[in-house]
Amino acid sequence: MALYMKPLLIPLILLSSLCCFSQEGRYYKSIEEGLEHPEKVYNLTITWKNLTEFPEELIKFKNLKFLNLSRNKITTVPEWIGQLSQLEIINLKHNEIYDIPESIGNLSELKDLALSYNDLGYLPSNIKKLKKLNALRIINNDLEEFPEDILELTNLEHLSLSENKIPSIPTGIKNLIHLTDLQLEKNRIEVLPKEIGELSNLQELRLNNNRIQSIPEDISKLSKLKVLYLDSNKLEVIPESIGNLVKLETLSLNYNNLSTLPGSVGKLEQLTHLQLIRNYNFSEFPSEIGNLKSLRDLRLTNSKNIKSIPESLSQLKSLEVLALGWCENLGFPDVILSIENLEHLELSSNNISEIPEDIGQLKKLTRLLLNNNKITTLDEACILDQLKTLELNNNLLKSIPECILNMQRLKRLDLSWNKIRKKDIKKFEPQLSKFINELSIQRQN
Repeated sequence: MALYMKPLLIPLILLSSLCCFSQEGRYYKSIEEGLEHPEKVYNLTITWKNLTEFPEELIKFKNLKFLNLSRNKITTVPEWIGQLSQLEIINLKHNEIYDIPESIGNLSELKDLALSYNDLGYLPSNIKKLKKLNALRIINNDLEEFPEDILELTNLEHLSLSENKIPSIPTGIKNLIHLTDLQLEKNRIEVLPKEIGELSNLQELRLNNNRIQSIPEDISKLSKLKVLYLDSNKLEVIPESIGNLVKLETLSLNYNNLSTLPGSVGKLEQLTHLQLIRNYNFSEFPSEIGNLKSLRDLRLTNSKNIKSIPESLSQLKSLEVLALGWCENLGFPDVILSIENLEHLELSSNNISEIPEDIGQLKKLTRLLLNNNKITTLDEACILDQLKTLELNNNLLKSIPECILNMQRLKRLDLSWNKIRKKDIKKFEPQLSKFINELSIQRQN
């Protein structure tokens, strides 16, 4: 009997611990329910109830640690909130709050404060007293200045002030040395201070949709940075020092004024995603791009100035997604046929007149987008037996080859706005619709 008792002790102990934890961690969803045992209320969630103010009864829950009043219509936070001294997490997202009292500074245990999607034009100065605060999120409010009092919250790891009207970042940002992610997208920032480079623990930096014209060389100090979003700014040049961000995995530069990238980009050996969509003046990739051994996703679209891509692109053995659409003078570069692991290829609006005979080398291709070109036949595409999506709308096709019926993996086929003969449409449409979920082969008028 003793042989079986010993193994059972561990499950029994775990079960006992879980029971105790679940009792303390119970989530109350109404004031009435909580008032039955106010001393046992640690977690309270009241959402989607059209509350216009804090329920006064909350002051009775002296042990409250987690408070979620998101998605109501609350306009102000009461002064007595400072008496809920055990609070660790407050979620007030999606309300109509325009005022936070100074007493919030009394919440010495507070670690996470979520105030996104409200009407705040300022923060109380006492917010600087929240020395244990780890996360502060004030997305989509009415802040017209960077709230400098938060620069004293040196334990902050997560800070999001996105979707406000902030015009600049103070040099004191360097004080937030424990930040791991900083989100400031959709503001009015014009200058990125060099002190940003002092945030040595930063792993994610989002500055998209601002008015930034240049990146300071000091960005090279962000040795732990993994994600960098700079979309929709006014950048014309990326500094050579970006090559020092050796941990970078995602670099997004869409909607800027870049004409090329520095050769140092080839040092980013952990980079998996590189986005350059709608940089209209982009004219060439540096040959060093072939050194990006981890790159899985590369996108450059809408550039009339690029006429070729470097042969070194063939070295990108990890590349799965390549989007080079709306580059009118690029055509179908032969080097693409050497990227053996490619799964998604976008070459729409590239003035292509034919699909290369060797396209069958792309054995893993599942999506091929060749819309708005001058292609007259799609016979070569039939070789791609893994293809699930094939788009050739607005080309010069006149017929549908018999081999298309062998592409049984196809789920989306778009041949609309071509000049396909009516007899072909009549013949193939019923057969293709048996295995293709999204089929479009309307004839061009």
